[in-house]
Amino acid sequence: MQLRFFAFVFFAFVVFTIAFPLESMGQNCPICTATSSNTQDAGTLASPRAVSNNNSGWNANFPATTGIALFTDTGFYRWTAGGNNTIQIGGLVLESGVTLILDRSNDGVTEAFNIVGGCIVVKNNSVLDLRYFTALESVDICVEPGGKVIFDSRRGDAGVRDDFTFEDVVINLQDPTATLEFGDADIKLLGENGLLINGWSGESICEEGDPPPGGTSGNISWTSGTVNICDVLNNRILPVEWLYFNAGYQATERQARIEWGTAKEWESSHFEILRSIGNIRDWKSFGNVNAMGWSDGPVDYHYSDAQLPLAGGLIYYQLKQVDLDGNFSFSKIVSVKIPPSDKKSKIFSIYPNPTNGDQLKIDLLNPEGLREGIHIKLIHPNGVIKDIDGVNPDLLSDNILRNMKIASKGVYILVIALDSEIEYHKLIYR
Repeated sequence: MQLRFFAFVFFAFVVFTIAFPLESMGQNCPICTATSSNTQDAGTLASPRAVSNNNSGWNANFPATTGIALFTDTGFYRWTAGGNNTIQIGGLVLESGVTLILDRSNDGVTEAFNIVGGCIVVKNNSVLDLRYFTALESVDICVEPGGKVIFDSRRGDAGVRDDFTFEDVVINLQDPTATLEFGDADIKLLGENGLLINGWSGESICEEGDPPPGGTSGNISWTSGTVNICDVLNNRILPVEWLYFNAGYQATERQARIEWGTAKEWESSHFEILRSIGNIRDWKSFGNVNAMGWSDGPVDYHYSDAQLPLAGGLIYYQLKQVDLDGNFSFSKIVSVKIPPSDKKSKIFSIYPNPTNGDQLKIDLLNPEGLREGIHIKLIHPNGVIKDIDGVNPDLLSDNILRNMKIASKGVYILVIALDSEIEYHKLIYR
């Protein structure tokens, strides 16, 4: 009889702490750590401080390409690109009371700034004012209460030097006093998730794609010079405003309990629970919870995961929120540390463990019970799975040892099946 069994793939890794940015989490914001702090004193509204484009104006190297620039002094700064150059940075952090203008010193034909791959934090009573066309890509933007971001070409003639492009950008407005202002701005959304805005306090007012006249809806405003404002106000707004997303371990039931809540929902279909064991790369869908659909008040949800690896380790969870029209977004990532199961082995003994690669022995505790072959899944530290079959435990031991020597040192998982019995063993190769 062909041996059949069903097992989850369990990865075990050395445990360490990671800080994860939040994705599409409504009024939560990413962790954004500056790499360089500007040391220049701020100026005034009439005479903003010109930001230095060399190392002399910074406490570390000029934050080029991937750097995240920090501004702390209350007042006004003006950071300009010169010639036909484009300044590329990873992000910005504006402390309370800072106004930063991003501009160009001439009317060049290239973007003044490219902000790529990082994060922007606009804190209480601070303003980020983008006055020349700018490209943002793979950026999380957090606007704290009282903060403001302005997209408005200083040229004043619509259609000229006023392109603001967004690709995989998330803007989190932390409360109704966190605002966005669109002036003479031609909004261009690139890719599947061009721009996602969470925390918008207004209502969708675009009728059949026709832009409304300049005005304000909630904490977003625009003018008659704003192009494609409906791309922002319509489908690009996430339909769920999140309150929380947590996960914890329940020892009595040996299960993980996942809990989340929403403050309001609009055309939300369901939540898909995703899980990855030992890393944040190998996501698998393993559960669904129907959403309320439409709600103006708080809604609480939960889900229990009892299919935990016997070897223990870190399990990561994420929610995929799906709309009624099939569009979707993702929550932040949370993790749960699972202790090893105290279930004792009944069939096999593996030693020495840890092993240095010179010797490995798999013993069948009851050899008389061997009626069929033994099937083993050897799961490598990098997630590679090797299937090994046989009837002789000594030959199986040698095969496993060869595979480990070819691969790398680390923590392996052995999923061993004999007849209808399945055991999980953690094996350390060092």
